[in-house]
Amino acid sequence: MYSLHRAHLYKRHALPLQCPRCWEPFRGEGFYRQHLQQDPPCVVEAVQRNMLDGFTKEQEEMLRSRRRVRPGTGPADKWREIYMILFPDDNVDNIPSPCKPNLGGGGREYVKRLTLES
Repeated sequence: MYSLHRAHLYKRHALPLQCPRCWEPFRGEGFYRQHLQQDPPCVVEAVQRNMLDGFTKEQEEMLRSRRRVRPGTGPADKWREIYMILFPDDNVDNIPSPCKPNLGGGGREYVKRLTLES
């Protein structure tokens, strides 16, 4: 079940490649490389004009590396690790529960479905 959540996370919440100069988003690596090599280069924007929600490539690498979690790590610990990767500036004492009411199976089952299987 978690693979569906993971697939959703990577498909819907990963940030596209963005130019670090003009903040233009790109659908693929090829378009991004072409843009970086254009002459004259794009104009530097001091402020990011396209604020996009999602996680960065660095965060994605950290999430994917979690597949090899420590033995004995419970679902609640896995959830906290995932959350802190996605929201590193949040207070660790205020991490919300992944459980939602009326989803069936109770809170523990929902946490199990949301965490990576060892």
